[in-house]
Amino acid sequence: MNQINRNLYRVANGEVVNVKLVPTNIGDRAVFTTAPVDSQQISPSPREYQFTAQGNPKDTIFGAVTCDFTGADNGASFFVIVSSPGSGPFDGPTISKDDPDSEEPVSVDFKLP
Repeated sequence: MNQINRNLYRVANGEVVNVKLVPTNIGDRAVFTTAPVDSQQISPSPREYQFTAQGNPKDTIFGAVTCDFTGADNGASFFVIVSSPGSGPFDGPTISKDDPDSEEPVSVDFKLP
């Protein structure tokens, strides 16, 4: 896996990808989903998800981090860490309660070469 930017990664077909959502000043209230492949939660705290990259050349696996900041204190955020066996960890996006679109899903996408 190679990081193109905080929200986009190049992955090989068949590569296993882990996405960890690390909370700060808030409980584990963020989820990660992918399409068209499915991701599975493999750790409850901090929440960590895993999927296997599958597709045709130039396909994109669309990932989304959705956060729930209901009742959270100021300074609450989630930090995304992306890795695979043999590469990473890479710093992904940080989603902060103070961001104007903090309740909207944040994309973390994976492109096959």
